[in-house]
Amino acid sequence: MIPINHRSLSEDDTWYAFADAEWFRQVNPEVNDGFNSRRRYRAGIAWRRNSTWTYQFFYGFQRSRSSIGEPFSSEDIFSFSLIHKIK
Repeated sequence: MIPINHRSLSEDDTWYAFADAEWFRQVNPEVNDGFNSRRRYRAGIAWRRNSTWTYQFFYGFQRSRSSIGEPFSSEDIFSFSLIHKIK
């Protein structure tokens, strides 16, 4: 996460950008749980209003296949998250 308008992510009224990636791999070839060779990438922007409220907007792109011999299928993911911390 990279703060945009402040030096720290813990300050109120902070905008920040974030990006991450997840790769999943099937360990046991005899078990087919539908997550074989899944890859997920996300990027977005967020606003930390204060220590209680954070709003996140992100775009995700996911590719997956159910077996090694099959081609990857793609899926776009658009999401909004509202995070409320109760103290």
